[in-house]
Amino acid sequence: MSMSNQNNLLAAGAVAAAAGVVALLKWMKVIGSLPPIKKDVEIRSLNFLYREVQGPYPESCETFKSMYDLFKSTPMESAGLFFDNPKDVEAKKCRSELGMLLPQEMADDAAFIRRMTEEHGFKLKRIPALRAAVVDFPVRVSFSYMIGPMRVWRMLLKEVPPSTDSVMEIYTDKSHKDGKLIRFVVPNAGSEGFRSTWTAV
Repeated sequence: MSMSNQNNLLAAGAVAAAAGVVALLKWMKVIGSLPPIKKDVEIRSLNFLYREVQGPYPESCETFKSMYDLFKSTPMESAGLFFDNPKDVEAKKCRSELGMLLPQEMADDAAFIRRMTEEHGFKLKRIPALRAAVVDFPVRVSFSYMIGPMRVWRMLLKEVPPSTDSVMEIYTDKSHKDGKLIRFVVPNAGSEGFRSTWTAV
């Protein structure tokens, strides 16, 4: 190979590398840096209308899509309770509860709850207020729902090892005061976590 061709290849490689760095920097700007961990945050009591799910956690988006179709006329927060660490449990056996956080008037509507439980396979439980470590991850692009859990849980669980049987993700909508967020929640040590005070089946 001639010296001229070698120089051309090196120049092309440098341009490609520079383009790659620029693309990576733009992507990191869109995704954002990891937000800080907020310690001892109060989480309000929750009316959780959910379905029990078993299977790989990344596939939970399909379950949420079917739920959003039911509630598209009533914007509200959704949430997921996750009981198993995929590092320790086979993906197809990972347990979760996925659903919607109901405003009090909907949780008190007996006819609505009966329809959701009998016709659509939901359960309802009320989770008392608790204190927890929290990370609020902004949703800037659709990939945030994939990148957020991958980045945040690794950091959060290293810093705050869970002391209860589950952790939670809360997904806000654009009406939230801070915009669309994924809120990652690990209950404080010594708390009962997301244990419900009652359940409607």
